[in-house]
Amino acid sequence: MVLDPPMAMDTDNCSAAFFPPTANRPVSSARAGLAGSMSNRKNEGWRGYGLGQADNKARQSVSTLLPTVFTINAGSNDSIQDFRIQNSGQRMADMLEYLSQASPTSSIILSTMLVNADKEVNSRVLRANDQLREPAKLKELNKRE
Repeated sequence: MVLDPPMAMDTDNCSAAFFPPTANRPVSSARAGLAGSMSNRKNEGWRGYGLGQADNKARQSVSTLLPTVFTINAGSNDSIQDFRIQNSGQRMADMLEYLSQASPTSSIILSTMLVNADKEVNSRVLRANDQLREPAKLKELNKRE
């Protein structure tokens, strides 16, 4: 599933939207901080990290914590710093592949990046967003085959 801005959700709304109480699906989170009012409100996120750095951190924790849901919003810092925008899609594809192999029963929710007020940065955000959608589309197509 890919979420495009401006569909912003806090952790409570996100959980309720994707896993309503009637879904009877257990949701566990493997996180370093606390957010929201849910009974399981722990989260692991890394502000200020680029896509590659977030991928490295995920690889350090996912295989042992095995979360059931991943919500990914990554790449904004790369766009701000003009860091390897041309291969954002491939880097995201690599991370998605790792996550799906390390925790095969998990759900992955991928968000594109928010628009940026700086026109130059925003042009990079838009280019990166186009690339970020592709791995998610391919993953979805592969699941159907």
